[in-house]
Amino acid sequence: MKAIDKFILHVVHNLFPLNEYSVGEMQRLITQFKEEAEDLNIQVSDEQLKKYIERFDTLKNNPKVIDKDLRKYSLSKLIKLVTSSPGVELPNEEEEDQTPDVVYNDNGITIWNGAKQGNCITYGASQRMPGGSKWCITEPGGSYFGRYRYGSGYNYPTFYLAKNSNLSDSDKLSFVSLQTLDNGEYKFTNRENSPGMEGPFSWEQLLSKVPWLRGIPNLKNTLKYIPFSKSEKEKEVFKNNPISIKQWMKEPFNIKKQYLLIRAGSSQLFSDASNELFISKYLPQYSQIATMIAGTTGIINIEVLMKYLDKFSKQDQLSIAKQIRNKFNLSVLDGDYSFDLKKYLVKTDKIAIDPEQRIYVTKDGQAIVLLTLGDNIKVGVYTEDDEYPNIKLNKRTAKYLLEYPELDKIPFKILIDLVSEDVIDKSLVDKVIENAKNDPNSAIIVKDVNGTDILLDSNAFVSYKIENGKITKIPFDSEEVQQVLNDSKDNEGLQTNVIRMLDQQYIPETVDRDGFLSIVKAIPYSKRITNDSRIIMTTDDPNISMFSMDPNNIYNLRPNYIWGDTNGNWRRRSGGDYLDNAAAWQSYFTYLRSINRSYNSNELYRILRTDTFGAGGISAKSAFIRASPPISDDNMYRPVMNGDTALLINVADPRASFKVSENSGKLVKANVPAALARQLTGQGQPAAAQAAAQGGNVVRRGRPAGQPNAPQPAAAPAAAGNLSLTTIANQSNLTTGFNSLPLSILRKFNAGGRQIPVANNRGASARNNILGNAGRVMAVYEFGPSSVYIIRTPNDGPGGLQTIASIVAQPGNSHYIVTNNNAYPLGSPRDLLQALQQRNLAEIHQYLVNEYMGRNPEHLTEFKELLRKHINEKKK
Repeated sequence: MKAIDKFILHVVHNLFPLNEYSVGEMQRLITQFKEEAEDLNIQVSDEQLKKYIERFDTLKNNPKVIDKDLRKYSLSKLIKLVTSSPGVELPNEEEEDQTPDVVYNDNGITIWNGAKQGNCITYGASQRMPGGSKWCITEPGGSYFGRYRYGSGYNYPTFYLAKNSNLSDSDKLSFVSLQTLDNGEYKFTNRENSPGMEGPFSWEQLLSKVPWLRGIPNLKNTLKYIPFSKSEKEKEVFKNNPISIKQWMKEPFNIKKQYLLIRAGSSQLFSDASNELFISKYLPQYSQIATMIAGTTGIINIEVLMKYLDKFSKQDQLSIAKQIRNKFNLSVLDGDYSFDLKKYLVKTDKIAIDPEQRIYVTKDGQAIVLLTLGDNIKVGVYTEDDEYPNIKLNKRTAKYLLEYPELDKIPFKILIDLVSEDVIDKSLVDKVIENAKNDPNSAIIVKDVNGTDILLDSNAFVSYKIENGKITKIPFDSEEVQQVLNDSKDNEGLQTNVIRMLDQQYIPETVDRDGFLSIVKAIPYSKRITNDSRIIMTTDDPNISMFSMDPNNIYNLRPNYIWGDTNGNWRRRSGGDYLDNAAAWQSYFTYLRSINRSYNSNELYRILRTDTFGAGGISAKSAFIRASPPISDDNMYRPVMNGDTALLINVADPRASFKVSENSGKLVKANVPAALARQLTGQGQPAAAQAAAQGGNVVRRGRPAGQPNAPQPAAAPAAAGNLSLTTIANQSNLTTGFNSLPLSILRKFNAGGRQIPVANNRGASARNNILGNAGRVMAVYEFGPSSVYIIRTPNDGPGGLQTIASIVAQPGNSHYIVTNNNAYPLGSPRDLLQALQQRNLAEIHQYLVNEYMGRNPEHLTEFKELLRKHINEKKK
């Protein structure tokens, strides 16, 4: 090989290697960077520098790396580049520092490594002088060591304990605590700890303060700064102290990630930079860390991420959107976000809209359409290139409206008006009507009532009659509409629109109160859950039409919202702070009983002892007790009212009872006499008296004992009172069944009912004779000419009817059976037994279906299809 060729190879391999650095070039670079590290007091090993150089050799081929010549890089610039992604971590970086406990021991001088608290305690125990005080870092169990070692305000010192046995113990410099700070400065504390910690000093200043240190060879390397181990950073430093953004940028990639995870949720991640500055200025340099932040909930507040969404890649923007829990304002459609993100927010229902608005993405994905419903419909179109918030609606632009995948969720009146304005064809309205007839869950409900189609629009709760192609508006509370409602109470579209309205601030004026409340009552409890996970309850109180409660927290007895006010405005929703209405509590307790939930002794005591009722205080607790909350069979307490005093009676030891203080509302001790306790709770009374107290009205049959041939005593006079049907329904656990009655029937049982004796009542006797062994009338209630008969049946099967009601509504002589979940018309009381037997079988079937669907809600679509096939086969 010629000499010139050898020279070229030497240059290529040693000065400008193509794939890796030569041994000689590597060593020259390490020496260059190590000198810079020493000048800047940066702790870095030869092995770490080699990793940095090798990583740069890989990264320099990236187009984003402009400067390819490593010789032009400073150490800080190199560290910043190579730690922006994984690749420079050392295998042993998680190991603890290996500095020995004794770093110097010669000529009567000993220096101990105090970077570990145990060493400070062990080797610093003898430093005290007579009249002196111990260094706080040497106290066992103390927190001072960690406060200094891991405190950013103290520059994270490395401690050393230095003792010169050649000096007298009375010399305060014979034993000193030395600190090497992370910024290259030093501090020390003398043996007397007086005047305390001194410094910071430069190296020469430290030697002048403690002159005997000058005699120790290679002392500066001996008193080196010991960086934190990975576990120390995680457990002590990062958790309690934010570091500077520049320090974070120097850390290895995996430490950068770990720091952010440990500091997640902090309002300021770094000591010298806000989260917004970090996101907008520094994070774009670290694409992999940006992806981690985008995909990990809680590291940085979602509002901050959304504000600087343009700093993230499109894929990361979608990841951030998945973190969103709360809905965003419509202005997000005008923001500088990717169109894919906007479509994602629309499709996942992450944009808050008004009750009169509908928003959707067109089928081809080219536009977002915002409909604003009202007297004049407004259409807004948003595309990737521009926004058109109010386009003119005509035959050509109607395509955007017709793209809406759920036309049945547009108020029917708007569709009619658009037909009359020649914007859409009448055939579209006819198609919506036809689809509604065949879809049991359409938001527009069409039913045949006595040969006429009745249309109920649950979007606006407006009703229509369709005759000979003509559509006429009819009252919402008419008999035909109420029958449609009763037949459609399981309609999912209807239920969804009811809950949607309840999630808004105000129910529209077009909605009829009685009709709307009857729908809410008919919706199963499991479907009455609003967007904030509250369950809706109804009442018969004129001032409180509805209220919402948290069904998952038995101790939270403050309603989230209350509908209604003292002016009778039942549509208005306001924040609810307390309930002092017994009728409202009865409604809630009916729900608890339906899910077999009752209060045990501890829960009942805790509820009445603590402030769980909000601002209602005494009145709320009294109303709670008056409504007879469900309690467990083994409950040692009975909540009762003694006049206006709310009591929690201990049935085992009445003298250890409690009462709600009439002054403070707190639960205080009450010494209740045993006789009063029995009277108030019904415990220990004779059987007949106890039965009477429970409303059973038990009357002895035949002649009274001890009175041969004596006539039977006359029945007790009718009890006067002002009973409501709601109270009777709650007591009998028949609330859902009574709510299923047509509104026209329910109106015949307004407040003013009274209980009358069962004995000698012709209606009760007739029903007992018809039923035979199949049931007995236990109570009778009169509402003017109308009557309610509460019947107990012996059937205890899963679908059996333990308690039912037989009612007769006058005028009109309408008869119904009321079960625990429905109501069924009867021709006359003579059909009671046959209807009961048939209904029992039907209840069992319904029980089995409900049980299966309750456990397998994901099979709903499959189950419906199976049921349709079965019905079609039966028709053949």
